[in-house]
Amino acid sequence: MSQQKHLLVVEGTKPVARVIKHIATSAGYRVTVAESFEEVKALIQQDHDFFLASIDYSLPDALDGEVIPFILEHEIPGIVMTGRMDDKTRTQMLSLPIVDYITKDNVQAFDYLSRILK
Repeated sequence: MSQQKHLLVVEGTKPVARVIKHIATSAGYRVTVAESFEEVKALIQQDHDFFLASIDYSLPDALDGEVIPFILEHEIPGIVMTGRMDDKTRTQMLSLPIVDYITKDNVQAFDYLSRILK
């Protein structure tokens, strides 16, 4: 039996976190959810077996994407999920070594995330 891949879901909105967790669990991942930058820091210090992270751009304690480079610095590949559509954010995301950048503006975003995770 192969070991389940571990997904870190970084999401400040509980309903969205539940949807992502469901998608990831259905795709065979073991899931840990963090709702703040502080939680992410604590989790990465204690448990660094994350295969991938789904990262919300804006968190209550990190509004401008500060959590993204932190996760990448710990060699955890990231998929950024955001509601922001502006050019500055897009340019910033495309300059980072992330797996992908998905806007959470419609249900297709979650279908696309599901395909990436599989």
